[in-house]
Amino acid sequence: AIELWKSTIGENHPNVALAYNSLGLIYYSQHLAERALECYNKALAIQLAIFGEQHSNVAISYNNIGTIYMEQEKYDQALEYFQKAENIYKSINVKQGNNIVLIYNNIAEIFSKKGDYDNAMDYFNKALSTQIAITGEKHSSVAQVYNNIGSAYVRQNNFDKALESYNKSLMIYTSLFGDSHPDIVTVYDNVATLYNDNGDYDKAVEQHEKALVAQLDLLGE
Repeated sequence: AIELWKSTIGENHPNVALAYNSLGLIYYSQHLAERALECYNKALAIQLAIFGEQHSNVAISYNNIGTIYMEQEKYDQALEYFQKAENIYKSINVKQGNNIVLIYNNIAEIFSKKGDYDNAMDYFNKALSTQIAITGEKHSSVAQVYNNIGSAYVRQNNFDKALESYNKSLMIYTSLFGDSHPDIVTVYDNVATLYNDNGDYDKAVEQHEKALVAQLDLLGE
């Protein structure tokens, strides 16, 4: 399909770049990181040739490439690409909404994995405040940020803050979806792991049971 596009409209065309990005996403979903990276880099080269550096499509490609490096635990390279995307979004004078929230979350995750918790929390808070400004607090994307913050506190061995963040996430999810949603299962499991690691095994079992009930409900059993 990409070769057909190239033969009809030429290689340096936005639709060819889009096709490479789409193919990269397919490879990424199949855990074929190097093939995905190759496609994302081809998309990026085309977009740079067409749009120059300061364009939202270029920022999206930078984020895609950063995501591959993050999965490969090449955190410095991932951070470089995420920050390139962040700088583009800051420089172009248009609202980017969820795109910049995604970048903030990704940068926060990188800092957290690198053990730079001050910068991690700074970016998680940017993600949170930006997402709330876009959607209000009662939104699944806000709940996801709280869950991410909880996991960051786990890495810092801060039990109380982790539990507080996970509970905020659960409150939003359950208010939106009741007790049956895949993300709710994830947070219950996170809370269970937190209690287990803290030696509170009864509460850990209780949370795992909640996760199981929610999962079975999702499966219709």
